[in-house]
Amino acid sequence: MNRIWVFLISFCLIYGIIRGNSERMLLAIFNVPNKTLEVLLRIGGLIIFYNGLMQIALDSGLITKLSHVFKRLIDKLFPSLPHFSPARDHICLSLVANLLGLGVAGTPSTIKALQLMKEENQGIDEATSEMSKFILLNITSFTLFPVTALSVRKIFFSKINLQLLPYFSLCSFFLTVFALIILKITEKKNVR
Repeated sequence: MNRIWVFLISFCLIYGIIRGNSERMLLAIFNVPNKTLEVLLRIGGLIIFYNGLMQIALDSGLITKLSHVFKRLIDKLFPSLPHFSPARDHICLSLVANLLGLGVAGTPSTIKALQLMKEENQGIDEATSEMSKFILLNITSFTLFPVTALSVRKIFFSKINLQLLPYFSLCSFFLTVFALIILKITEKKNVR
């Protein structure tokens, strides 16, 4: 991968020099750190805020209570996951974060849930169907209120179209359902 990046950067530098754009190219190169820091500060604060909210919810026991509310759903989605598995709370946290559109805040709990599921799988490096299903749910992430998407649009002064919210939710719902159907079909084929 490093060779590809070196090739691309070298090609662009040589092309810029040949085309006589070396001055504009140097200005752009020196401007990249400023732009990167600006974006990092804008989005980084948002990520820190959402992670803080999710940590408060976890520490207050709210996520444990929500995991009881979502117990039936988690039982149906993850039938071979032990009922007293500590991964259940992290799965719940991740699903709730995605449901509220705070997927970025759910990432640490997603990683922790996968680590716990791996430990329960006796440390085998192969992903179980439960792990695959959980990753698929995180990728498709059914969202009722896409807070992160709206916040990023607001940060970059984009017009926030609240009339698009139902369409975001519907699309994420159908994508999640479609992904789960495909997963069920592939699970049945693997059983045979």
